[in-house]
Amino acid sequence: MIQNIKWFRELSAKDSSIAGNKGALLGELSNEGFNVPPGFVITIQSYNNFLRINGLVEKISQKILETNEENEEEINSAVEQIHNLINNSRMDSFFEKEIKVAYMKLGEKKIAFATSSDEDFVAIRSSPTIEEFSGEMTGEKVSFTNIRGKEDLLKTIKQCWGALFNKKTIPLIKQNNIP
Repeated sequence: MIQNIKWFRELSAKDSSIAGNKGALLGELSNEGFNVPPGFVITIQSYNNFLRINGLVEKISQKILETNEENEEEINSAVEQIHNLINNSRMDSFFEKEIKVAYMKLGEKKIAFATSSDEDFVAIRSSPTIEEFSGEMTGEKVSFTNIRGKEDLLKTIKQCWGALFNKKTIPLIKQNNIP
């Protein structure tokens, strides 16, 4: 069974294959006692499963293969089409529920003998695992801040996934045969 969510406290630096480099390091810092806000990572396996279930692996691969990486207009068109594919695809309902529950746990507050849960503002950041291109991809990782509410959260997660495919990374993916 795919574990969709990992809390920072469940991660360490050795977990970059499931949490990406940034996610694993946030876990490491959290466990070392640094002042890291509470948070969770959506695992790489969950991202891959989302792509697979929606048939996006083949569609995105095909789009990248047929794009001339030296033609800026074609690259921009491919970026837009890939973003649309990802943004218009549905998350599995169980996965969606897990994300919503984890999000609500971030806003839990203990009040006397009761617990309330607010929809807090959160930040969403990509955490790719492609270390060998980290220098070339510097600045290509995206962050979304001031996201509030479960529906905006889900929408922004997909935008974050889509942002991994941009005018700089598509040529890198194609030239280096990155699956």
